[in-house]
Amino acid sequence: MDLASGLGEPANSVSFHLRQLAKYGLIEENPDRAENGRERWWRMASERGFEVDLQAMGQLEGGDAAVRVFRRVAEGHVLALHRATQEPPQPAEAHGGQPRTISDDFALRLSDTELQRLRQELAQLLDRWTDTSRALAEVEDGQERQAYYGVVMAALVQDIGATTNAPSKEQRT
Repeated sequence: MDLASGLGEPANSVSFHLRQLAKYGLIEENPDRAENGRERWWRMASERGFEVDLQAMGQLEGGDAAVRVFRRVAEGHVLALHRATQEPPQPAEAHGGQPRTISDDFALRLSDTELQRLRQELAQLLDRWTDTSRALAEVEDGQERQAYYGVVMAALVQDIGATTNAPSKEQRT
């Protein structure tokens, strides 16, 4: 399906926005799919998602605005996850006795090298589950599968209070 008609938007507007996403490395052209010189196909820049270097993005033309938009979108995702934790819990029996969310909180003391290793290991794990999820999407085994959205983030402990309503060190008693 043509993306512009599927969205009900003018082709030039959709094309502009796709080029903006490509400019900041979120998507890339997929020339293998184009059947003629007028068609432009796009794909995610990474099968696993994307990594954003906000500092590098900010250096590009229009980058400051792109960083602000990215931060608003990321905040929306975090708020969606927050809402999911605030919803009244559904009985586990409704889901085969299992909860339908994953929630983990952790604190680690790591060097920069160890943090990079953790990132790589998490990426490998998520890649395996992404492949499994895609393969299972085609399976007709009678099991209901839901789409889940998740975020793996790490922040320095000292930065946490700066973005929440938690009292600062000076205010704590």
